[in-house]
Amino acid sequence: MSNQKIINEIIESLKGKKESFLTQVESDVYQHIRVKSTIECLTITTQKSSGSARIKWEPSLIPDEGFDYVRRLIPFLRKKNYNGQIVDSALTEGIIEVVINSFNKLYQSNNEIIAKKLVDAILINEKASNAFLDGVLSSKFSNVSKSYIKSAALGALKTQFASIAPVVRDSAAPVIAKATALAASTPIIKSIIAKLTIYIAAHLHVILAKLIAVPAIKIAIAALIKKFVIAAIVAAIVKFIVVKTGMSVGAIVAVVLVPIVVYLIVKEWNNFPENLARGIAEEIRKELRNEFVKTNETILSEILTYITGSYAKNLGILIMDEDPVFAKEIDKLIKIVGS
Repeated sequence: MSNQKIINEIIESLKGKKESFLTQVESDVYQHIRVKSTIECLTITTQKSSGSARIKWEPSLIPDEGFDYVRRLIPFLRKKNYNGQIVDSALTEGIIEVVINSFNKLYQSNNEIIAKKLVDAILINEKASNAFLDGVLSSKFSNVSKSYIKSAALGALKTQFASIAPVVRDSAAPVIAKATALAASTPIIKSIIAKLTIYIAAHLHVILAKLIAVPAIKIAIAALIKKFVIAAIVAAIVKFIVVKTGMSVGAIVAVVLVPIVVYLIVKEWNNFPENLARGIAEEIRKELRNEFVKTNETILSEILTYITGSYAKNLGILIMDEDPVFAKEIDKLIKIVGS
């Protein structure tokens, strides 16, 4: 099974939740922005390069400060840089975080299937599966032969995982009982393998939560989402002004008409956050509806590349560290083997 096939199967499982996801994103973005002040909604940031310090520019009625602000607002609405500097909205980062959390909720709502597919991707990749099991065994198996256990565990996972993994954690008791009975009737090392297999299956819910929080993955997702978040903010501001003034889009970013735009914003000052929140939320919903498959493909591809590469061992360690009680149980079995 290829990574692309795994991605396609995950996306197919998500399609039935597309509309509820879009509704949730729209609501979350709206609620996030509507409580902001008008100053916060209109603040522009500039930075010399990606990753460098940001400078904030707020609207002001003081002539010099107001002019400095407007000189940066116009390039932002035109989606251009200002004197070689990156121009952005102060709202962008917060909205990105909201959208990432919405994707996390979407994936968590389909956690069993997605996590199972992610582990499938690890198990069909020899290098990744070995690294994953190195992580699983790294802190728990110092007193026995890791090579034997790892070989046996890999075989057990590949043959048993498909039937065990889809079990929802809350209803895993019958499977756990069956695995425990199997373990009791086998040699001690096979008992360890059986327990490891069922433990990993029962802790699949950990995988997605851990992965979305990984800085490298989060940065990649943020970069993808940022493009349409900025587009949504610009579109919402422009649409708001067009509706209120009847001016054309081109006229809005003309320097000569900036005083009219500023006057309008001042006039609508108290209602601006509410109106902008609704506009941005609607634009983001529209963008995500059009790019639902493509966006998920990119995010899932990034996750798969990461977990079948440098993160496979860390993932094994993190899963094993979730349950101290299980660790103690395994340690007891290890001591028996080592004695």
